[in-house]
Amino acid sequence: MWTQLDDSGPAARSGFGIASDTTRNRVVLFGGFTYQGEQQQFFGDTWEWDGTDWTQQEETGPSSRSIPCMTFDSVRGRTVLFGGIRLEATDADVNLGDTLE
Repeated sequence: MWTQLDDSGPAARSGFGIASDTTRNRVVLFGGFTYQGEQQQFFGDTWEWDGTDWTQQEETGPSSRSIPCMTFDSVRGRTVLFGGIRLEATDADVNLGDTLE
């Protein structure tokens, strides 16, 4: 049976990156997108789930994007994000190839 734990977390979205930080016992979620009408809105926010509550982190992370790959490097204790897709002002999707921690 499912039980709703918290509804004060990130806005509904698709195409987000997610990783499990096993050092701090947190799930880290970044980015994604939603539609407002027919227009895509990309997110650049980072959220952490501690098993009880969602907490939004500082807005100094990667640029807004969807479908990034994320993992946790347990040897170095770092969450790693690679690539994704960003929407340009011309409404063209740009494939990103950057790597961030």
